Amino acid sequence: FTRIVTVNNLLMVVMFGMGLTLKLEDFKVVFSRPKDVLVGCAAQFVIMPLLAFLLTKVFALSPELAVAFNDIDYCMKVRALGKLVVYAPYSCFYHYESKSRGLEDTPEKIARFNREVAIFIRKWPDIIQNGDPCYNPNLTLRKSNFALRDLLKEKIGEPYDLKIYQQFAPEDDTKAHE
Repeated sequence: FTRIVTVNNLLMVVMFGMGLTLKLEDFKVVFSRPKDVLVGCAAQFVIMPLLAFLLTKVFALSPELAVAFNDIDYCMKVRALGKLVVYAPYSCFYHYESKSRGLEDTPEKIARFNREVAIFIRKWPDIIQNGDPCYNPNLTLRKSNFALRDLLKEKIGEPYDLKIYQQFAPEDDTKAHE
């Protein structure tokens, strides 16, 4: 519920800001084209949610990993099919992690994140045990900045201890293995 209220408030601010840029002529154009307005509303409220639903089915996105690990889970499924996830070194994309949902800064969000980590660990034990074949083994697993490993604290090839997440695993994780 809190997330919906936050999104609604943010949307309200964005829409208000966009409304400040409109001129009287813009309203005349909108009201002179009611068919286009109706088609736009239909696309926004019917087609887009339907498309989102279909994409979750086509890509077999796991609902229990829907927030923090949906992209990684999808890549793991692609690799499990024997396909490769393509790396394009000259492309430039910006991904602001957690920008739309906010930080993991409440007990509920932290619990959800820890639960997703535990489910991911159980769902993909090979990658957890053997490491990501696309990740440079000289880089740390202990920080999110991809720094070089501190070899005094973290030996190359030494797996990261993930036992702490076992306590967050759901009791019935049969869906996590699908």
